[in-house]
Amino acid sequence: MRQDKGTASVIAICLSLLVTYGLTKTNLSTKFLDAINLGPEFITTILPWLILILLAAIALKWGIGILVLSLGIISTVAAFGGFVYAKTFLAIVGIVLTIAGIFLIRWRNKRRNYHPRKRRK
Repeated sequence: MRQDKGTASVIAICLSLLVTYGLTKTNLSTKFLDAINLGPEFITTILPWLILILLAAIALKWGIGILVLSLGIISTVAAFGGFVYAKTFLAIVGIVLTIAGIFLIRWRNKRRNYHPRKRRK
């Protein structure tokens, strides 16, 4: 149960940072940024680094397969939801990343089952 909460919180943080970054790039959220006393320049310079750090943390904690799968799902949802300009390209990349993530997770599970850890007595 505790691991599920961690996964959900990391995904929620990544999505919120990506949404904030997208809104800032489209200049739709200037009133919101003025209300919390942050300039758009601050968000556009700091937020990509925060996203990269969170992606690295996901890769280290849960593995590359989970990272690729989640990026594929986020890309596919963004493309089909109409959140981006290059919908076709992002949809193709999202589908490819989703399939690659599934294969990486399966490969990792097969490898783990093939080479089980020895138990200490």
